Amino acid sequence: MRHAVSDVAEGWEPMHADERIVGWRQNIYSYPPIGSPDDGAHATAGDLVRFMHAPRWGDLLSVERTELFLTPQVVHNEEDGYTVTYGFGLVFEVLGDGRLRDFYKEGINTGASAIVEHYPAQDVTVALVANSENGIWGPLEQIDKLVYG
Repeated sequence: MRHAVSDVAEGWEPMHADERIVGWRQNIYSYPPIGSPDDGAHATAGDLVRFMHAPRWGDLLSVERTELFLTPQVVHNEEDGYTVTYGFGLVFEVLGDGRLRDFYKEGINTGASAIVEHYPAQDVTVALVANSENGIWGPLEQIDKLVYG
């Protein structure tokens, strides 16, 4: 049986007809209930911010592993003015002079999206959660404009 969980936003996905949204369907049956890496875990924006702070403050990993975790490892692609680089769980955007523009972790599934992003130069951490697959991208673009002008 499926029961509602209080204070938990549930994901929704749009139903389309001729490229128009004609309704919404709950995402609970979009993926099988077993075999998912999150195992039904819930996280708030505050949880995501704490996760992003923990390694930087030395609360999660050893000094050596923290350094590895917070170091870009493999170049993925070049963007306008920065390089997108993968690390051990995080994605880094590295400026041409080697400084970090930002680093983040995002997650997307049918009916849900989330991101936690840290801007080192400004010492700002942002977490966004949405109960739609594309819900975070518009607000994140606006935040990026506020941070970088």
